[in-house]
Amino acid sequence: MYYSAIGLLAVGVLIIVNRDILFHFDSSFAKPAWKKYRTFLFAVLGYFLTDILWGVFEYFKMEKQLFADTTIYFIAMSAGILFWAEFTVEYLEEKNRKGKLLILAGRIIAGLITLLVLVNVFIPVLFTVDESCIYTALPFRYAVLAGQILLLLTISVYALSTVIRMGNEAGKRNRYRTLASFGFIMAACLFAQLWFPYLPLYSIGYMLGTSIIRTFVISDERHKTKKIVT
Repeated sequence: MYYSAIGLLAVGVLIIVNRDILFHFDSSFAKPAWKKYRTFLFAVLGYFLTDILWGVFEYFKMEKQLFADTTIYFIAMSAGILFWAEFTVEYLEEKNRKGKLLILAGRIIAGLITLLVLVNVFIPVLFTVDESCIYTALPFRYAVLAGQILLLLTISVYALSTVIRMGNEAGKRNRYRTLASFGFIMAACLFAQLWFPYLPLYSIGYMLGTSIIRTFVISDERHKTKKIVT
């Protein structure tokens, strides 16, 4: 049950740290980017819930429930990356061709994963769960996770390229670098998850990454906004 315990801890941290964005969304988050980020956080919460249930169903050897939850798990993971791409492009305020391509790539990956999990219900291509409740990864599982890792790295490189182009705006540069670091953290955790499916590494990455965004992006921007107003 330690697997689910990590997910429960991650849910608690996310709600405590981001309670204002999640439940008290007001004029201080007027930028369109924060609406995207709020959607992203709810996607992360959805992922945490599937991850928590995965540990419970695996522990109690509930075969059908584990299969159904793993199906939703893949969709929740792809949704989180799609919404992260949308938020990053919106926050960087560079709705150019590259940004649109990133969002399109996120939608294509999410669509393909949704299609594959539906196919997997009838023809195993992503994973199987046997009568002993043993989860077995299949080749397409590695392919879709590799695609998501590549997208996360591309988003981070995109954020870093914006830092290079923008000159000496120190505050923005620091925040944009933090956005880039989030992608690198998540890509590293997802890469590790490839080889250790029974460890909640991606949840740990989300917990760490969203806390970093809160500390070095959201809190910093709100502090600067209050200084300008006063």
